[in-house]
Amino acid sequence: MGNDKGTVKHIAEERIGILLDIAENFYKGKEPRGVDEALAKKYIGLAMQIRKHYKIKVKDARFDTICKKCHTLLIPGITCTVRILGKEHAALYKCIRCGTEKRTIFRGKRIAATQNSR
Repeated sequence: MGNDKGTVKHIAEERIGILLDIAENFYKGKEPRGVDEALAKKYIGLAMQIRKHYKIKVKDARFDTICKKCHTLLIPGITCTVRILGKEHAALYKCIRCGTEKRTIFRGKRIAATQNSR
C-alpha cells in the first residue's frame, strides 16, 4: 500500500493548480491583502519546483504564460501587454517587469478555414 506514482503526480498537479490560482488572485488584487507581487512570485516558484521535482507535464495553460526571465504570471493588462500579429497568426506577450517577449501561435478552426480557402 505504498505511494502510487500516479496518485502522487495527481496530487502534485492539484497543488500546482492551487498555487497558480492563488498567485493569479494576488496579481489581480482579489486576496484580502490586495496586490502582492512578491508573494505571487513565491507561489509561482513553488509551483515550478513541484513541477520540476515530480517531472510533471502540466496541462494547465497558465504555465505557458509565465515569463521565463522573471517568473511573473503574464496577465494581459496587468503584468504584460499583448499585440496580435496577423500575418504570423500569433500573439506577442511583452512582460512589463523585464521586457521579455513571448510569441504564442494561434491554432484553431478559423485559421484552418482561411488556409483551406486559398
